[in-house]
Amino acid sequence: MPKMVSTLSFAAILMILVQTNCTEWASGHIGNFHYQAGADYLQLSGYGKGQSHEVLPSLKRYLQHFGYLDTVADIGFSHVFDKDLEAAVKKYQAFFSLNATGILDTATVHQLIQPRCGVPDIIKDPAPAKFHRINVTGNSSSSLYGLTNSCWPPSSRRLLYNISLNEHMPFPIADLRPVFREAFKTWASFSPFEFTASTARIAQLHIGFYRGQHLNCPDPFDGVGNLLAHAFYPPSGVLHINADCVWAIDPEILRNTEESYDVQSVAVHEIGHLLGLGHSTVPEAIMYPTLDSQTRKVELHGDDIAGINAMYPRSS
Repeated sequence: MPKMVSTLSFAAILMILVQTNCTEWASGHIGNFHYQAGADYLQLSGYGKGQSHEVLPSLKRYLQHFGYLDTVADIGFSHVFDKDLEAAVKKYQAFFSLNATGILDTATVHQLIQPRCGVPDIIKDPAPAKFHRINVTGNSSSSLYGLTNSCWPPSSRRLLYNISLNEHMPFPIADLRPVFREAFKTWASFSPFEFTASTARIAQLHIGFYRGQHLNCPDPFDGVGNLLAHAFYPPSGVLHINADCVWAIDPEILRNTEESYDVQSVAVHEIGHLLGLGHSTVPEAIMYPTLDSQTRKVELHGDDIAGINAMYPRSS
């Protein structure tokens, strides 16, 4: 018992630091990135190498953030569709199983404007964590990105989670608790973890609804609905949901409300990140980066299950 108290005390201290300033742990999150409204990208349909457009710098920042553009600087992007952007577009198209031509065809532009998770799709060896690709199904197109040094240790198989109360919450806390309980239960059924709700700051996992720039987080929400949520990999345990989106927790209301998003579906996805999983290329998988409006997606796909079992074998 003393050992457990010691472990939880350390976690509590860590979470207080993280909640105070999210920039203290921002692995896989690049700078003060602002997402471009999707409508602007529609202007780029048909564009390719050698052409110029005033929206291209925004597209370059977008692709850089999500791991496709290998440029370090986040300022000074040109208006020219250069060879680096062409290579980035090809990588993006390949990830989403599109025709990898490097040209912004209709299908690619449509994918770019989809509401999605703010976590990068491709994460490139940021310190202190190292990343490796886990082939989870034997199919090269269905893989998850895991963090070799960013998993919860064997001593942390019982995790407490807390839903932060603030003015941005779209529903009463009593209505949200069963939604997140079910979301955590989904992962608990296929992993060695036990998740328990807590009202104390000693919890290792903290969930909250926020708007725009929040808690000095390096990834502010843009407020126009493109970005649904984001989460940080272990041991951070921070999950933020964009309060400016239209949310639903009742399936019938979800079906009958245009441009609404299911809280539980997004929660299940982001909890996958809290456990260390990255994005999947399988559209049916929970860990796929995008989610359509009025869609309920709460059951783990075989790709998700294989991924979590690869990172956390049941015997661990």
